[in-house]
Amino acid sequence: MPRRRSAILKRLSRAHLEGIGRVAADWSLLEFQVISELSSLSNVEDFKTVILAAPSSFAGWIDMLNIFCSGKHISAEIESISKLLIKLLRLRNYAIHAVWMVEKGPGASGIISSAMNPTIITSRQKVKGFGMPKRGRDVLINVEWTSTQLRQLARLIEESRVLLWSISNRKPPTSISERVSNVLQGRTNLHHIRKMLDKLPDPFRKLSKKKVSP
Repeated sequence: MPRRRSAILKRLSRAHLEGIGRVAADWSLLEFQVISELSSLSNVEDFKTVILAAPSSFAGWIDMLNIFCSGKHISAEIESISKLLIKLLRLRNYAIHAVWMVEKGPGASGIISSAMNPTIITSRQKVKGFGMPKRGRDVLINVEWTSTQLRQLARLIEESRVLLWSISNRKPPTSISERVSNVLQGRTNLHHIRKMLDKLPDPFRKLSKKKVSP
């Protein structure tokens, strides 16, 4: 007997599913990179760092990273990329942890009719979902993702991972020429981070407010 496909899988295109997978895979690499940098900056073994950091959230890891880099030659860049990473975390959560809405096709009503006549989603269309934040006053966050936006998010996550490695592993300057080089590299990195912030996709759907007659 053939396995029944989930109603969600019928409505998400292959491009959307691949985009979600890329975001998940690239985020895991980013998390590993952050742990690796914490290990290096704190002079604690990788395994011990994982044990110590495990109870904390990703945002907590970023706080640790800023503390270890405070007063160092890379502190401004770490602070800047930290803001980017927190924004990426929010977007990642509403791609990986989104509850995808199941919409009925034209003329479909009821469970059986909806299953027989699903809404077909192409890679260029937006898939709708929502999330329930653990913090804040919002009850539900409505999102709409195109496959292009998901791929863009995955690219930015990977780009930020490489940039984090580059910044964290830059040695302190020991001469005037190295200080000049460090300042120039820092400015370049800060500019790069600002450009990445401008490229962040915006999947958050604004719900129209219906006017209430007096």
